[in-house]
Amino acid sequence: MPNLTKSRLLMLVANKPRQRSVLQKGFTLVELMIVVVIVGILSAIAMPNFLNQQSKAKAVCAETQVSALAKEQQIFFAENSVFAGKFGTGTGELDSTPDSACNGYTDITLSDTKIQAAPLSSNGFCVTANLNNTTGSYELEKNKGLCQ
Repeated sequence: MPNLTKSRLLMLVANKPRQRSVLQKGFTLVELMIVVVIVGILSAIAMPNFLNQQSKAKAVCAETQVSALAKEQQIFFAENSVFAGKFGTGTGELDSTPDSACNGYTDITLSDTKIQAAPLSSNGFCVTANLNNTTGSYELEKNKGLCQ
């Protein structure tokens, strides 16, 4: 009986999983390279989307300002039957002035046919409100790229 127990004990010790030594603990080079590749792929997907969101946010700022000025033009049209040709305080001029230009846009321009905010770079959006002189309404447009 003691021999049987001793042989079984030796089998259990032989089949026991080995503990890693201090030098063998940690990640292998292959595991680290896989993680680096996955992080690289995720950043390559996310970065263009992030940069595009910035230009869209700037365009929304310009669109809000152009839309507010177009509504003021509608009020001016209702009172005078004509759109204002420029900013100012004289007769035939729009009393309000636009807020400071949005980041990434030049100043807003005003004429009796349109209001326009032009981007500084070609990856922005040109925001234009086309004024209709017969109905007193406007149509807002947002096009990618520089204004013409």
